[in-house]
Amino acid sequence: MNGKMIIYLKEKVKKNSRFEGCEDKDRKEHKIDYYLALRKWYPLNLAMEFRCFVKQNTLIAISQRHTDVFYNFLTQDKETIIQSIQSFFNDSIKDKFFDDSFVFDVYIDKPPKSRVLVMDFNPWGEKTDGLLFEWEELQNMATDKGVVYKIIENSESTQDTGISQYKVPIELFSDLGNNLKFEDILSNKHPELFQ
Repeated sequence: MNGKMIIYLKEKVKKNSRFEGCEDKDRKEHKIDYYLALRKWYPLNLAMEFRCFVKQNTLIAISQRHTDVFYNFLTQDKETIIQSIQSFFNDSIKDKFFDDSFVFDVYIDKPPKSRVLVMDFNPWGEKTDGLLFEWEELQNMATDKGVVYKIIENSESTQDTGISQYKVPIELFSDLGNNLKFEDILSNKHPELFQ
Protein backbone atom coordinates (compact mmCIF):
# COMPACT_ATOMS: atom_id res chain seq x y z
CA MET A 1 0.00 0.00 0.00
CA ASN A 2 2.78 2.51 0.90
CA GLY A 3 4.48 2.12 -2.50
CA LYS A 4 1.17 2.67 -4.27
CA MET A 5 0.49 5.83 -2.28
CA ILE A 6 3.92 7.22 -3.18
CA ILE A 7 3.20 6.52 -6.87
CA TYR A 8 -0.13 8.33 -6.49
CA LEU A 9 1.53 11.34 -4.85
CA LYS A 10 4.26 11.44 -7.51
CA GLU A 11 1.64 11.48 -10.30
CA LYS A 12 -0.36 14.13 -8.44
CA VAL A 13 2.67 16.44 -8.28
CA LYS A 14 3.34 16.00 -12.02
CA LYS A 15 -0.25 16.58 -13.15
CA ASN A 16 -1.51 19.24 -10.75
CA SER A 17 1.38 21.48 -9.85
CA ARG A 18 0.24 24.72 -8.21
CA PHE A 19 2.81 26.47 -10.35
CA GLU A 20 1.41 25.16 -13.66
CA GLY A 21 0.60 28.10 -15.87
CA CYS A 22 2.92 30.44 -13.99
CA GLU A 23 5.57 32.16 -16.06
CA ASP A 24 9.24 31.31 -15.67
CA LYS A 25 11.24 34.53 -15.59
CA ASP A 26 14.31 32.91 -17.14
CA ARG A 27 12.28 30.98 -19.73
CA LYS A 28 14.94 28.28 -19.67
CA GLU A 29 14.18 24.61 -19.74
CA HIS A 30 14.66 23.27 -16.25
CA LYS A 31 14.87 19.59 -15.48
CA ILE A 32 13.15 19.06 -12.17
CA ASP A 33 13.79 15.97 -10.11
CA TYR A 34 10.90 15.43 -7.70
CA TYR A 35 11.44 13.99 -4.26
CA LEU A 36 9.00 13.05 -1.56
CA ALA A 37 10.27 14.44 1.73
CA LEU A 38 8.73 12.91 4.81
CA ARG A 39 9.12 14.79 8.05
CA LYS A 40 8.37 14.04 11.64
CA TRP A 41 4.85 15.11 12.55
CA TYR A 42 4.43 17.69 15.29
CA PRO A 43 1.18 18.77 16.92
CA LEU A 44 0.67 22.38 15.84
CA ASN A 45 -1.65 25.02 17.24
CA LEU A 46 -3.68 25.80 14.09
CA ALA A 47 -4.41 29.29 15.39
CA MET A 48 -0.77 30.20 14.87
CA GLU A 49 -0.65 29.47 11.13
CA PHE A 50 -0.70 32.51 8.84
CA ARG A 51 -0.61 33.20 5.10
CA CYS A 52 1.67 36.09 4.15
CA PHE A 53 1.49 38.05 0.91
CA VAL A 54 4.62 39.64 -0.56
CA LYS A 55 4.33 42.20 -3.38
CA GLN A 56 7.45 43.72 -4.96
CA ASN A 57 9.61 42.33 -2.14
CA THR A 58 7.41 43.98 0.52
CA LEU A 59 5.27 42.12 3.04
CA ILE A 60 1.86 43.72 2.49
CA ALA A 61 -0.68 41.39 4.11
CA ILE A 62 -1.12 38.62 6.67
CA SER A 63 -4.20 36.41 6.91
CA GLN A 64 -5.28 33.90 9.50
CA ARG A 65 -4.71 30.54 7.79
CA HIS A 66 -7.66 28.62 9.20
CA THR A 67 -10.69 30.78 8.52
CA ASP A 68 -13.25 28.34 9.89
CA VAL A 69 -12.38 29.07 13.54
CA PHE A 70 -12.47 32.20 15.71
CA TYR A 71 -9.44 32.63 18.01
CA ASN A 72 -10.01 35.49 20.47
CA PHE A 73 -6.32 35.99 21.35
CA LEU A 74 -5.32 36.77 17.74
CA THR A 75 -6.79 40.25 18.14
CA GLN A 76 -4.90 40.87 21.38
CA ASP A 77 -1.60 39.58 19.93
CA LYS A 78 -1.90 41.47 16.62
CA GLU A 79 1.18 43.70 16.98
CA THR A 80 3.38 40.88 18.27
CA ILE A 81 2.33 38.59 15.41
CA ILE A 82 2.91 41.25 12.75
CA GLN A 83 6.29 42.19 14.22
CA SER A 84 7.41 38.54 14.48
CA ILE A 85 6.48 37.77 10.88
CA GLN A 86 7.87 41.07 9.55
CA SER A 87 11.23 40.50 11.32
CA PHE A 88 11.40 36.94 10.05
CA PHE A 89 10.60 38.06 6.52
CA ASN A 90 13.24 40.82 6.60
CA ASP A 91 15.93 38.56 8.08
CA SER A 92 15.28 35.29 6.27
CA ILE A 93 13.28 35.71 3.06
CA LYS A 94 13.40 39.25 1.65
CA ASP A 95 15.56 39.52 -1.50
CA LYS A 96 16.40 35.80 -1.27
CA PHE A 97 13.38 34.33 -3.06
CA PHE A 98 13.52 33.91 -6.85
CA ASP A 99 10.54 36.19 -7.41
CA ASP A 100 9.64 39.55 -5.92
CA SER A 101 5.92 38.77 -5.48
CA PHE A 102 4.84 35.53 -3.81
CA VAL A 103 2.90 34.02 -0.92
CA PHE A 104 4.25 32.04 2.00
CA ASP A 105 2.69 30.29 4.98
CA VAL A 106 4.26 30.42 8.42
CA TYR A 107 3.75 28.94 11.84
CA ILE A 108 4.64 30.84 15.01
CA ASP A 109 5.88 28.52 17.73
CA LYS A 110 4.48 28.88 21.23
CA PRO A 111 6.39 30.96 23.79
CA PRO A 112 9.04 31.05 25.09
CA LYS A 113 10.62 30.11 21.73
CA SER A 114 8.13 32.00 19.54
CA ARG A 115 10.06 30.98 16.42
CA VAL A 116 8.58 31.72 13.01
CA LEU A 117 8.78 28.66 10.76
CA VAL A 118 8.05 28.50 7.02
CA MET A 119 5.40 25.95 6.16
CA ASP A 120 5.03 26.55 2.41
CA PHE A 121 5.67 28.90 -0.52
CA ASN A 122 3.04 29.62 -3.17
CA PRO A 123 2.86 31.69 -6.37
CA TRP A 124 1.43 35.21 -6.34
CA GLY A 125 -1.99 35.16 -7.96
CA GLU A 126 -5.40 33.59 -7.96
CA LYS A 127 -4.05 30.02 -8.09
CA THR A 128 -3.26 30.58 -4.42
CA ASP A 129 -6.18 30.95 -2.01
CA GLY A 130 -6.29 34.54 -0.72
CA LEU A 131 -8.14 33.32 2.38
CA LEU A 132 -9.49 36.51 4.03
CA PHE A 133 -8.31 38.69 1.14
CA GLU A 134 -9.71 39.00 -2.37
CA TRP A 135 -7.02 38.92 -5.05
CA GLU A 136 -8.22 42.20 -6.52
CA GLU A 137 -7.70 43.79 -3.10
CA LEU A 138 -4.16 42.36 -2.88
CA GLN A 139 -3.30 43.45 -6.43
CA ASN A 140 -4.37 47.02 -5.65
CA MET A 141 -2.67 47.23 -2.26
CA ALA A 142 0.14 49.78 -1.96
CA THR A 143 3.55 48.56 -0.85
CA ASP A 144 4.27 51.60 1.34
CA LYS A 145 1.25 51.54 3.65
CA GLY A 146 2.34 48.86 6.14
CA VAL A 147 1.05 45.35 6.67
CA VAL A 148 -2.69 44.68 6.55
CA TYR A 149 -3.63 42.00 9.13
CA LYS A 150 -6.89 40.11 8.75
CA ILE A 151 -8.31 37.55 11.13
CA ILE A 152 -11.72 36.15 11.97
CA GLU A 153 -12.91 38.76 14.46
CA ASN A 154 -15.85 36.91 16.01
CA SER A 155 -17.48 33.49 15.94
CA GLU A 156 -20.23 34.72 13.58
CA SER A 157 -17.76 35.66 10.84
CA THR A 158 -16.06 32.27 10.44
CA GLN A 159 -15.86 31.02 6.87
CA ASP A 160 -16.81 27.45 6.13
CA THR A 161 -14.48 26.32 3.39
CA GLY A 162 -16.70 23.40 2.44
CA ILE A 163 -13.72 21.09 2.62
CA SER A 164 -12.40 21.94 6.08
CA GLN A 165 -13.79 18.68 7.40
CA TYR A 166 -11.26 16.72 5.37
CA LYS A 167 -8.12 18.58 6.55
CA VAL A 168 -6.17 17.78 3.40
CA PRO A 169 -4.54 20.13 0.88
CA ILE A 170 -7.07 22.13 -1.12
CA GLU A 171 -5.23 21.23 -4.32
CA LEU A 172 -6.42 17.64 -3.91
CA PHE A 173 -10.00 18.79 -4.42
CA SER A 174 -9.38 20.28 -7.86
CA ASP A 175 -10.28 16.80 -9.12
CA LEU A 176 -13.62 16.66 -7.33
CA GLY A 177 -16.88 16.89 -9.19
CA ASN A 178 -20.04 18.20 -7.59
CA ASN A 179 -21.05 14.96 -5.93
CA LEU A 180 -17.75 13.19 -5.39
CA LYS A 181 -16.32 12.42 -1.98
CA PHE A 182 -12.68 12.19 -0.95
CA GLU A 183 -12.72 8.41 -1.32
CA ASP A 184 -14.10 8.75 -4.86
CA ILE A 185 -10.97 10.56 -6.04
CA LEU A 186 -8.72 7.76 -4.99
CA SER A 187 -10.97 4.91 -6.08
CA ASN A 188 -11.80 6.44 -9.49
CA LYS A 189 -8.32 7.62 -10.40
CA HIS A 190 -6.34 4.87 -8.70
CA PRO A 191 -8.47 1.76 -8.21
CA GLU A 192 -5.29 -0.23 -7.49
CA LEU A 193 -5.14 1.46 -4.08
CA PHE A 194 -8.40 -0.23 -3.11
CA GLN A 195 -7.68 -3.78 -4.27
